[in-house]
Amino acid sequence: MRVASVYYTHKPGGFCKRLYRLLNVLAEAQHQVTYFTLDQPPPSSLSTNINIRIIPFPFQDRSGLLFW
Repeated sequence: MRVASVYYTHKPGGFCKRLYRLLNVLAEAQHQVTYFTLDQPPPSSLSTNINIRIIPFPFQDRSGLLFW
């Protein structure tokens, strides 16, 4: 199965931990997992079996009208 996950930036809290855990389990089960993110480098808790794609974004600020 192919899995694509888009999550624009890491935020502290339970959702990220559960998302990363799910993606790691899917990758360990030999599914093709791609994770799209604005973060560079990606979270260290992601498996090396996950294909990580950095989405280029010209600004550091990820809030406000310009971002959305």
